[in-house]
Amino acid sequence: MAKIARCLEDKCQTAALFGHNPQFENAAAHLLPRFKESIPKGGVVAIRFPGWSKVKRKAGTLAGFHTPK
Repeated sequence: MAKIARCLEDKCQTAALFGHNPQFENAAAHLLPRFKESIPKGGVVAIRFPGWSKVKRKAGTLAGFHTPK
C-alpha cells in the first residue's frame, strides 16, 4: 500500500484504500507509530502524511479511527 501511495501526485490530497484483515491491521501498525487496535469489519482508519513521498514505516499520524455501531 505504501508503494501505491508514493506513486500519487501531491496535488491529490486524499486517497482511500480498501481491503481485508489481517493485511489492514498490519498496514496500520506498520505506518503508525503506536497502532495496536483491532480493526473490525467495516472499520475505518485514517492516516495523515506530510506528502505522498513520505509514506513509510511509522511516519503516519492517526487522523481518525472509526468502528461500526
